[in-house]
Amino acid sequence: MSEKKFNIGVDAGGTKTRACLFDGDTVISEPITDMGNPVENYDLAMNNIQYAIDSVLHDKNISSTDVSCIGIGCAGADSSGLVPIMVHSFEKKYKTKIIIKSDVVMSHIATFNNKDGVLLISGTGSAVINRGNDKFIKKGGWGPTIGDQGSAYWIGIHFVKQLTEYMDDNPVEKGFEELVPKLQETLKDRKDIIDTVYLRPKKNVANLSLITLEFPDNLYVKKLLNYAGLELSKMVLSVITYPENTNLAIEGSVIKNNAVVRHAMEHNLTKHGVKFTYRDTVSGSHGVLFLS
Repeated sequence: MSEKKFNIGVDAGGTKTRACLFDGDTVISEPITDMGNPVENYDLAMNNIQYAIDSVLHDKNISSTDVSCIGIGCAGADSSGLVPIMVHSFEKKYKTKIIIKSDVVMSHIATFNNKDGVLLISGTGSAVINRGNDKFIKKGGWGPTIGDQGSAYWIGIHFVKQLTEYMDDNPVEKGFEELVPKLQETLKDRKDIIDTVYLRPKKNVANLSLITLEFPDNLYVKKLLNYAGLELSKMVLSVITYPENTNLAIEGSVIKNNAVVRHAMEHNLTKHGVKFTYRDTVSGSHGVLFLS
């Protein structure tokens, strides 16, 4: 019997699902489908993940029995209790080894080659995960209602809170009034605010953080971005195992693309005696290469 040389890695997130077919360590097919978070919609997520896997198999005319392992990094997998059900379902369909972990854990495994390091994520939401002494420690990732400090949503909801104070004729932070006309292009009245916060997808609030790019010199924007960086540094400090030699990877638009946030985080880490070196992040779909 010939040795199986193919692996499939899947990065199933809240907005899109990416599947990679590997021949050795080379990606030979990489389709993208829609959301893959089973907590939000189990049936839809399973269909999208399955479609992504089927697409790479069909694209290269490969049977799943030629695949050594299918590794899936799945949003919500570590908190939903759905992993055993999902593994059983995929094993039954594909007749091969199935590994399912949270998308954050799989991203960590891919980025650090299944070795120790700290991964900080700050995009729509925020979380940090450290692996030290072969043990994973995760902080954050609780969602916008009770967490996501320093994330795009966190920045956006601070704008919304200030706007409600302004609309109620209460004092607001220095510099905020300059942002009001731009905010009111989207949030025209109380109904818009209530609908955006409570009824619409959380990305609508997170997208308000883009206003920081249009007003980089605004006093309130600077204060808020520095505050975001401080909050993210606190998350990193809470999981660090080796402060004198920390491998740190950052992922997400807020921390990667906003220099003010990143510098504030770096400053506070250095202030607390942390010596760190950055490592480039790798898609969680590559995690299967270190697990198969």
